[in-house]
Amino acid sequence: MDADFLGLLVCPETHQPLRAATTEELAKVQLAAALVRGDGRVAYPVCDGIPVLLADAAIQIE
Repeated sequence: MDADFLGLLVCPETHQPLRAATTEELAKVQLAAALVRGDGRVAYPVCDGIPVLLADAAIQIE
């Protein structure tokens, strides 16, 4: 994902910035691609290169 575009994205609930998920985080949430909230507690799936930034799509990272 383009770094400039990623810099514009924020969590729809808390407005914290988002970042690309690490390999370890992806394994925890069982996704191929995701964006993680700044506090590292929530992941949003990326489907076909499109981030799904809906509160209902949020996945808690344990």
